[in-house]
Amino acid sequence: MLNVTTVEEPTEEALKGIILPPMPATLTGINSERAKAEPSLGEIARLIERDISIAAAVIKAINSPLFGLRRKLESISQAVFLLGLDNVVNLVTALSLRSAMQTKKFPALDRLFDSAQDVAMMMSSLAGELDVMPPGQAYLLGLFHDCGIALLSQKYPDYQEVMRKGKMTVNRSITAVEDECLGTDHTLVGYFVGRSWKLPGAICLSIRYHHSAYDLLEASKRTTQRDKDIDALTNAVALLTMAEYIGYRFGHREEYHDWDLAGPSVLDHFGLTPQAFELLEKEICEKLADN
Repeated sequence: MLNVTTVEEPTEEALKGIILPPMPATLTGINSERAKAEPSLGEIARLIERDISIAAAVIKAINSPLFGLRRKLESISQAVFLLGLDNVVNLVTALSLRSAMQTKKFPALDRLFDSAQDVAMMMSSLAGELDVMPPGQAYLLGLFHDCGIALLSQKYPDYQEVMRKGKMTVNRSITAVEDECLGTDHTLVGYFVGRSWKLPGAICLSIRYHHSAYDLLEASKRTTQRDKDIDALTNAVALLTMAEYIGYRFGHREEYHDWDLAGPSVLDHFGLTPQAFELLEKEICEKLADN
């Protein structure tokens, strides 16, 4: 059971020699410009525009129904000045991940990133509907949350079998099964990817604990001392649990066991009745289908 007042940060021993993907040059340049006393929004827009594939993906994402813009944007400069630097950089970071991890040896990873893209868009939309975290950060968490799976798939030839075992085991968490078989798990690896890519600390911890929604929510109920960082972590993990559940149903995939345990607590946390959640789920899926 997690202690809601102290969230443990993992050590790098958990990586077991896994090589993390380097941060793309575009992001390195953006972070350098942002670190200046007076960063130039125009220069950051130009850095993004130089990476043609990422720039095109950002424009496509921003103009999707989930962002709800009244008029379509045609340039990165427009996006930066209208949506704000943080939102656009979050998108650039998220969309760079797939490119950095793609490999012809593992075509199954395309399905992983397609699923993560769906969850990311659902996270952004749910964050806007429920007003519990910035939509840009929600999108970032949605896309990065399972990135550790990609790296473990490349390192361990039998990793998919480990995942199947974990998904079939209903009385233990998937991360417990991974740790038993491999000595590490995808949430730990994902945490270090996030740190390596200089994601906000709250996002990194949310990746680390995204299969612990029930523990976080139950611990939160028992404490009388509020901590804004723990509350933000709990909100993010609960929101991700909801988005993943909707994503599994939207994609007609296997059951999502985290929801079996945490679902009622998640709905209670956000003040949603089952009927209200059903309507919200329908609305989110319709937006995604239109995208």
